[in-house]
Amino acid sequence: MTNELTRLLFEDPGWAVVACVAVSAVLRIVGKRRGDRRAVLVSYAALALGLGVFALARFVTTDREALIQRTEALVAATSPADASALAELFDGRALLVGPGGAVWDDLTAAFVAGELEEHDVTENEVRAVDATSDGSRRSGGSSTLDVSSRVNGFPMRTRWQLDWARGDDGVWRLTTLRWLTFNQQEPSPSLYR
Repeated sequence: MTNELTRLLFEDPGWAVVACVAVSAVLRIVGKRRGDRRAVLVSYAALALGLGVFALARFVTTDREALIQRTEALVAATSPADASALAELFDGRALLVGPGGAVWDDLTAAFVAGELEEHDVTENEVRAVDATSDGSRRSGGSSTLDVSSRVNGFPMRTRWQLDWARGDDGVWRLTTLRWLTFNQQEPSPSLYR
C-alpha cells in the first residue's frame, strides 16, 4: 500500500467514512422509494464499511504516526531533561551531524541530558513535526522537527531531521540527529559545547 493511501485510510479516514455514509444514505433513500430491498441491504453494507474504516483507523498506528509520537516524546524528554526517557528513545548512541551531513559527535542519552541541563534548555515546544518511513518491516524512518525553546532564558528556535531505525522488537529508536538551523542560521559544532 502506498504511503499516501495508508495516510488517507488510517490517519485521515474522514473522506472514506463520509463517502460510505453518503452512498449508504443515497442507496437507502432510493431503495425505499423504489421498493428495492437489495439497494437497502447494500446501503447497510456501505454504512458498515464506513464504520469499519473508522474503527480500523482508530486501532491502527501507522509508521508515520509512530515516528511523530516518538519525536514528540523526544521533545518532552528534553524539558526538563530526563536521561532515562531519552535512553529509551536512543539506539544506544546517536550521531549528531551538521546541516551538511558531517558527523560532529557520537551522543549518549546521558550526555544529551547533561548538555540540556548545563545550558538551561527549558520550555521546549514542538512547532511542527512530520515523518516518513520506508515502509519495510526492518525499516528506517525520518522525522523533521521545528522546536521553540529557551536557552539560559533566551528564546531559541531550532530545526532538526531525526533518523530512526526500527529494532527487532518493533520499537523505533533514534540513530541520527541532523541539526538544520539555529535561530534560522546554520549551526556550527561549537554551539552545543
